[in-house]
Amino acid sequence: MSNVKTVAAFEELVSRCSGYGGYNPGSPNLQLNVINAIPAQAREALQSVKVAKTDYEKATNDREIAFNAMKRLCPQVVSALKAVRATKQTVADARAMVRSMTGFKAADRKPVETPASAALIEPAKKGMSGLPKNFEALAEYFAKLVQTVSTVEQYTPNEEYLSLASLQAMLDHLREMNRNVIETKARLGKARGQRNDLFYTADGNLCDIARTVKDYVKSVYGPSSDQYKQLVKISFNKIKK
Repeated sequence: MSNVKTVAAFEELVSRCSGYGGYNPGSPNLQLNVINAIPAQAREALQSVKVAKTDYEKATNDREIAFNAMKRLCPQVVSALKAVRATKQTVADARAMVRSMTGFKAADRKPVETPASAALIEPAKKGMSGLPKNFEALAEYFAKLVQTVSTVEQYTPNEEYLSLASLQAMLDHLREMNRNVIETKARLGKARGQRNDLFYTADGNLCDIARTVKDYVKSVYGPSSDQYKQLVKISFNKIKK
């Protein structure tokens, strides 16, 4: 039973009770004006989860795009280092960072089996071209590449996108993307927690109130009454989706 169906079931419960002439519980949290307000609160909680989930998905998509752009740029940075005659050691260091980030040699783009890359590389997903999922580690590898480039005095490419300033800006952007994912994930978790509290776990949650309403109707109209039989058919299961 989905969360949406749970709300619909509660709305049906309220509608049924509103039509019972003798529905007049002494408990304040079972009175019609109170239970009538619950579906609106529940739908607001569902909407909050939906918005938070959309924000999180956008953040992860934006991050994937940014890191894919970084991955495509890395071999060009290595080539630019070679073009300005950086030392073999420096070029080797840069290539090592590229391998750690992509699992490919910057020169020929063929897969490389190394302990460092094997720890990060996961099966390729559509649209990611083998990009590892450990984005925090990827950002730090790229930071090491930028640091390596910064030690080469003659590295002054005319191409703006290869400049040290642009590489640093890209690094800042990657880190910002990581922060956005962390923050939106936290907001999604909070929204889900608030929804679960309202629906299933907090004192006076929706499901508990529904069951208490059924008990009240059973006590007033009897277990064989049409009123109670109508409510028994409306099920509420405690779930956390």
